[in-house]
Amino acid sequence: MANGFAAMKELDYCMNLETNGGSWDQEYRGFHIGPVRRPPVQCCHLISARTMDEAVFDKGYEYSINVVGDFVLQFLVDNDLYKDHMANCCAAIQQVPEESGAKYIVLGASKAVVPMREITTYLASRFFESMSQVRTQFPTNGAIETFAKNHELTYEQLLKLLLDKTSYHMPVIELEEKLFRDMSEEDLKSDDTLILPEMVLQPYRNLRAKMVGQIEINVQALLYPWEKGKLKEKQNSISRVWHTYYALSDIVSNPEYGPFYAAAMLNGSGRKNLVDGLKGVLETVQTKLKQCRGDLFLRIKEVKQARHAFLHPGLLKKDRKRLFNTFIAAVARYMSDTCFIDVLSKMEGMLRKMIEQFTGLYRECFEPYAQVNQELMETFHENYQIISSDSVSASLEDPFVMPLFKMDEDMRETLDKAVESMDMVQETTRFQAAMFSDMDVWIMREESKIVKFISDYIVNAFAVYTQKSITNYLQMYFGTDKPEVVAAKTYTEILRPLSMKATPLFWKKSYYYPFHRGLECCFVPDEETEVIHAAERLLASNPSLHLVKSKSANRIFMLRCLCGIPMFAYNGVEMYYQKYMSDTSVGKHLYEYTSRDIRDWRTLPNLQL
Repeated sequence: MANGFAAMKELDYCMNLETNGGSWDQEYRGFHIGPVRRPPVQCCHLISARTMDEAVFDKGYEYSINVVGDFVLQFLVDNDLYKDHMANCCAAIQQVPEESGAKYIVLGASKAVVPMREITTYLASRFFESMSQVRTQFPTNGAIETFAKNHELTYEQLLKLLLDKTSYHMPVIELEEKLFRDMSEEDLKSDDTLILPEMVLQPYRNLRAKMVGQIEINVQALLYPWEKGKLKEKQNSISRVWHTYYALSDIVSNPEYGPFYAAAMLNGSGRKNLVDGLKGVLETVQTKLKQCRGDLFLRIKEVKQARHAFLHPGLLKKDRKRLFNTFIAAVARYMSDTCFIDVLSKMEGMLRKMIEQFTGLYRECFEPYAQVNQELMETFHENYQIISSDSVSASLEDPFVMPLFKMDEDMRETLDKAVESMDMVQETTRFQAAMFSDMDVWIMREESKIVKFISDYIVNAFAVYTQKSITNYLQMYFGTDKPEVVAAKTYTEILRPLSMKATPLFWKKSYYYPFHRGLECCFVPDEETEVIHAAERLLASNPSLHLVKSKSANRIFMLRCLCGIPMFAYNGVEMYYQKYMSDTSVGKHLYEYTSRDIRDWRTLPNLQL
């Protein structure tokens, strides 16, 4: 309270600079403001948790902040209305003697609303409850193996994709055997060295280089990186990570499986998954690579034996052509194994990168999406428990709001039927597909984006309830669709209580009377005839009231402002003053005299008591 009185003194001083001859300035690093001799704002509003009639609200803060919030909202929607309000308030304040310090405006407001938030929350809760069965759905080992086979993630399938448009099998090349009868055998004593004529090697080098070039192209295509910014471009990509992304996307939107199943399929903990499967393929490649490198010594030996038989035919000189072909066939097998080692080496590197891509896809996409779904299902389950309990709902009621009807058992039963009438399989598929594909909604887990997406979706999915007019709900509330009856009941049961409830929130001293009445407005939806007729009836009994036809479709809002109130009219000033005087601590004021700033706002005049 000591700080409260200090703040009131400072505000009152600044709001009355022109009459008290004061000023204010401030030195900032690099620039200076002031001296300022005008009030900080043209119109300053005061509000408390107690009304001018001394009524106290149990939830005073919630009530007062809602008054302020709706007051600001209405003027944000209609800027012309704000200008009119400011003009009226300023004109009223100017009629107050300056020496009185009556520079302030006090607010009162109330509203009647269709509880759309409760309706959409209940519908969304029931919707998510129906989807929550997928939280226990996880793939079996057999399902993962089938998925891998169906989407070409096995060793044999990946090898085939890698060898697309090429082959590691080297042909037997046609050469003239007479040109090779003097080949050298200087490598006979070495088990791992093979020296062959350039005329034999060059054709195989060319074929090998061509094969390696094609494999490089295939590797690049199979490893095209997944990026969320290219979702619409790569639906036909042979990249395994992209192909898997789209296949798992279908699982996400399949109500039999869902996002948890898809994430577990990709890289779930404590079970087999696609990442583990690729690691198994990598181990197979590494085993075959080791085996092929060992077998290469046998191929070298076979080539040397066939070459020796050709060069030293003995009694088989007439078969030298056949012996030469046997030698070239051995060279072809040796080169085939050499090329296969190249293939396996490329495949090993490809798989390492592919495993990184699949792990990244899980970490950056499917895991966070599953977590968002988990949090949504838990949140809406809690919401469902709250909104389904009359006692809990009552404890959360907003004293500022007069609901046109309550979420009682009858209303919940009506909404339950709306959910049960839906094709939940189709709706779940549509929802998950829409949300998952709009990655910007959930990838950063920004609550505001997620809430907006779900709200918009529920509003459209349950349009029969979420897009009813306020008149439709009034008809439900009053149990009649007769326009004259609805208008009459709206006047007596809604508008009149709202008008009385909109008493300004300011604990005014009993002997102080405001100088001027400010703006009084009744905001009603601009296309609801019965509501407008009821408001016109209220206007007839209160000529100072302004009828405002607004674009707020599901609410009726009553606003009352009183202008020309001084700070000292607040009935709590004495109480705050006593606390202020008994408090000896420093720091109550913004300025309390230091070597850097000689101002001492403790010397400001006290509020008139």
